Amino acid sequence: MIHVAEPSAGTWIPLRKTRGAVAAIAERIEAAQSLAVLPAYTVSRFKLQRSLLALIEALGCPFAVTPMEKGVLSETHAQFAGMYMGAGSSPSVLEAIEAADLVIDAGGVNFNEINTGAYSSRLSPEKLVTIDVDHVRIGNRIFNPVQMGDLFEMLVKSVPKKFGYSAPRRQAHAKPGGKPSDPITAATLYPRYRDFFKPKDLIVLESGSSNSGTFPLLLPDGAEVQTAPLWGSIGWATGAALGAALADPSRRTILLTGEGSHQLTATAVGTMGRYGLKPIIFVLNNEGYMVERALEADPNWIYNDLAPWNYHALPAALGCQGWFTAKVSTLGELDAALARAATGESASYIEVVGGKMDFPAGLAMAHQRLDALVHIAQSLLEPDDRFAVGGESKVPGFDDAGMHRPDRDLVHFVAGDAGERIRLAIEGGGPWAGGVIRRMAPHRLD
Repeated sequence: MIHVAEPSAGTWIPLRKTRGAVAAIAERIEAAQSLAVLPAYTVSRFKLQRSLLALIEALGCPFAVTPMEKGVLSETHAQFAGMYMGAGSSPSVLEAIEAADLVIDAGGVNFNEINTGAYSSRLSPEKLVTIDVDHVRIGNRIFNPVQMGDLFEMLVKSVPKKFGYSAPRRQAHAKPGGKPSDPITAATLYPRYRDFFKPKDLIVLESGSSNSGTFPLLLPDGAEVQTAPLWGSIGWATGAALGAALADPSRRTILLTGEGSHQLTATAVGTMGRYGLKPIIFVLNNEGYMVERALEADPNWIYNDLAPWNYHALPAALGCQGWFTAKVSTLGELDAALARAATGESASYIEVVGGKMDFPAGLAMAHQRLDALVHIAQSLLEPDDRFAVGGESKVPGFDDAGMHRPDRDLVHFVAGDAGERIRLAIEGGGPWAGGVIRRMAPHRLD
């Protein structure tokens, strides 16, 4: 018999809903031979990291993070399996997550094309139990309203078994190689970033090659990552780094961006100087939009080229005084610039010259899966499909060749009665907006 613990005093949610959700989750846990947890970024937004970690420790199960959730929980924890991004995951992570009998989606992970490694994820919906911010989904049952924090707390006291997982022993990283005269490559750059990071760093990653190369790196304890891969709005990271540095000047703010994104919002650097902030900024100059080149069969279209700015001269031009600036194109120059930036004597702005087609591993995989990115989603769409978008539903429009045409979509309100909604949903907005298609069974609202 499963005992359902009570939540702490002060919750406003009706207990019947919460107790029912906890009992249903505990029943699934009890029946599982193996279990894994995927935390969502919402866990950190609601400051529930300790509550979720207590549940993971009580369960004794592995947890992994998708790219969007990088740094949500400590990556030095003994139960941290690693980064999960579909086929881009290590074999041990694939075993821990995709081979598990049950996967708890803690917070509502968005299974978009970045988080799934270009739609290469093989997670069966039947294995998922989702504890979202205000509801729980188990198969075709939805429990709401409930609160995510209450669920974590009550499950810690109610979980029926401990799985006894410990992550494989991590090998000590070898010192990044290369001779001082060697050009900078993705293979030699990102391991140097890994060794440069310190505990408690605030690391802001731009969409594109910068986050693709950094996602697989193991973070030191307490390091926090801010990134926005869901919408991939380039230029976001430079302004976000300004906000992060203003919000907590006591921590090191590190910005990793590419020159294409940086050109959109580079004036924020002047504001950093105006307020005396001391960020460490790395701008990867690889002659254009590398992520766009990776996602096209012909990477040499002229619209992927950029005006050649003298990036390392920007801080002075924008009124930043006393900043350390450098343009580096060899490993010797990069190592010297990293050593100088690590002193923290001043703000640092380092222009890193990279190869035009030197993709980090994640982008290289996406480049090899171009057909999958285009055709997998389209193969799932049929002319009579309907899917939920917010409070509405759409009927996809198609042209005479059978290709999806968003301009021909028809919009309808979702209908429902007697607590039951029959709907076909696209999680995250559809393949043209970075989502994964899921045909949903009728939902029973408990």
